[in-house]
Amino acid sequence: MRSTVHRGGVSSELVSLPNPCYAKERLVGLNVGPVAADLQALVAISERGRVLVSRWDVRADAYSAWSSAVAPVSGIVCQAVWCPDPTRTLLIAATPQGHILCVELGMSSDTSWPWRSLGKPQGMPEPAKCTSIAVTGPADSGTILVLSSGRLLTSSIQITGQQPRIGRLKNIDVQVEV
Repeated sequence: MRSTVHRGGVSSELVSLPNPCYAKERLVGLNVGPVAADLQALVAISERGRVLVSRWDVRADAYSAWSSAVAPVSGIVCQAVWCPDPTRTLLIAATPQGHILCVELGMSSDTSWPWRSLGKPQGMPEPAKCTSIAVTGPADSGTILVLSSGRLLTSSIQITGQQPRIGRLKNIDVQVEV
């Protein structure tokens, strides 16, 4: 289900999205990333390791059928959508062990997306236990944030040719006052 919140806190009615799951399958992550001015990519990962993608036309509030592909490894725990330019939508994903994967999402029914391993970044804690990942930034240079083993880590992420590259992860001290 989806609802849009407008300025002033007024929200629209709930809208049903096409169901991406098989029977007794559940989603473990959902992200949205811009593809074009009025087009967003909805990207989800199921507990069975399927990556699901739907196109969302924001202006018409219309959704495409879900396309799916199986991740190359089991146990992807978190993912982030990064659009380094209007023609590319990348899914950056992490395994619990701290290995980072990348795939350029096709926005068609062709599900033979070529996955790439970005390896285990320097500075990843041992043993790694990744639970969250986020990527942001313009064009071909951004920032990646990883939550692993209770630590928040950050690094640069850059597109060099066709391959994203992650710099050395650095610890961010986060202090929460209660």
